[in-house]
Amino acid sequence: MLRTGRDLEILDTDELLAAMGAGMLDRYSGQSAFETTYAAVEQLAKHGYDLAAWLDDLGIELGWRRK
Repeated sequence: MLRTGRDLEILDTDELLAAMGAGMLDRYSGQSAFETTYAAVEQLAKHGYDLAAWLDDLGIELGWRRK
């Protein structure tokens, strides 16, 4: 859970480990999920816990679209 400009908290790690333990997720996929999560944590911390700032640095601009 990201609290913009403040911090973040990784949730549901126990569920991921349980799925791996139950054979619902292979070790490679579980490891990949953890590596992806912690890479995102590192980048968010580098950008002051601001998702828009991180995405902007990547050249990605998000906006609202009305239907």
